[in-house]
Amino acid sequence: MATQSTAITRNVPESAGVSLPAFTLWWREVVRFYRQPARVAGVILSPLLFWVVIGSGFGTSFRSGQGAGQQHYLDYFYPGALVMIVLFTAIFTMMSVIEDRNEGFLLSVLVAPVPRSAIVLGKVLGGTTLAALQGLIFLIFAPLVGVHMSLASFGLIVLTVFLVSFALTALGFAIAWPMDSTQAFHAIINLFLIPLWLLSGALFPLSGASGWIRGVMYINPLTYGVEALRTLMYPEAPSSFSLTASISTLLLFTLFMFGLAFVMREAAEAASILKVAWRQALDIPDGRVENTWENRLKIVRVLRERRPRVLILPYWEGRHPDHYTASVLGYEAAFLAGLAKLAVSRQPSAISRQEIDAAVVGEDADATLPHRPFKIIYASLYRDVRPTFVVDITKQFETRFQALMAYKSQFTDQQAGSNIFPAQKEIRARVESIARFYGMQAGVTYAEPFVQKEMGLVDDLLAIPVKSI
Repeated sequence: MATQSTAITRNVPESAGVSLPAFTLWWREVVRFYRQPARVAGVILSPLLFWVVIGSGFGTSFRSGQGAGQQHYLDYFYPGALVMIVLFTAIFTMMSVIEDRNEGFLLSVLVAPVPRSAIVLGKVLGGTTLAALQGLIFLIFAPLVGVHMSLASFGLIVLTVFLVSFALTALGFAIAWPMDSTQAFHAIINLFLIPLWLLSGALFPLSGASGWIRGVMYINPLTYGVEALRTLMYPEAPSSFSLTASISTLLLFTLFMFGLAFVMREAAEAASILKVAWRQALDIPDGRVENTWENRLKIVRVLRERRPRVLILPYWEGRHPDHYTASVLGYEAAFLAGLAKLAVSRQPSAISRQEIDAAVVGEDADATLPHRPFKIIYASLYRDVRPTFVVDITKQFETRFQALMAYKSQFTDQQAGSNIFPAQKEIRARVESIARFYGMQAGVTYAEPFVQKEMGLVDDLLAIPVKSI
């Protein structure tokens, strides 16, 4: 129930490759950021103020060791302030993913003849470039805290800042991709990413932390980025990890986060294969599809905005609770969408607590107009029930299977989960055999079954397809 799609048929030109689309999106992120001077200043000045105030406040009362350059808290806190700049820039740059989706720009990119990997690469590299540049600008204050870099150490600092920027930008992309609300994105930032920075050794050393805090810091990948920067800036200061260990761990974290960002774009790739003109993922997590008032309102808003004539739902019985719950949830939302006195805002983020608690009755200039789908049909492919009708998918079968296989994290042959998920060849055999079975019943090669609850109506007996004998 987390995805609604409208498919159209059109001729798609050949892909433009990865490099040009990725470069275009990268350049757009850079230009967009630096066209907002207040945003640029805020990203640097906020951590700078934080560094000066907290560093001066602790002053000489804090001692991280007797190494050179470590006598004052301003010195100790400097690498952490640099990482804070990188964090703020990387994460909030990726908020543009949500803005692009709500403004319609992401839709135009998704239906363009470009690889989905180019979207991920362009957005992530754009955010990485901005975060790294903003962090490196902060290095102009390095001489004030006794940091004197050689050419080699400066190169390693640039590498470390780049890896931290890339990892945090990829993390921001993975968080922002399934969201349609900037408020929800900010909530995740406050709940997860700020503590990630606080427990990275930016504010206090790992060696002086209590037992459980130290354990959290050890498994926090950002700790190794802060430690690498501190080791490069203050070589004589005590360090919890070697420079090699810190950079290696940071590199692994970077690769993992970029892989996660690619997984998040699988649904977009499937949509591209199917030539889907519009796709939206609702904030209803896997395994938690519940028939609540809040979830009904989410679907009501989509139905009113997209105004579909036909709504396809899962069959109302099934093995997976999400599937049969989605069936009932979709039906009830379709009914509510037609109520003229139920006011639901146009914007996803504007569904208020009052709307969730009770139906909002009255006139609202920003409310969506009522709309109820004319037809509701149920996909019964995996249920042993006689379908009301089948659809000939002979020409679309291969494309349909390619879209299914686009979810590589679920269907790629792998050792983990092999006892739960069948191999690709077995999936192909199952899908094809079912489609052939229903196709044979209708006199075509491949067909897909559907069920409708209401009586069917025929205008012309001579036009009924599928012969009887």
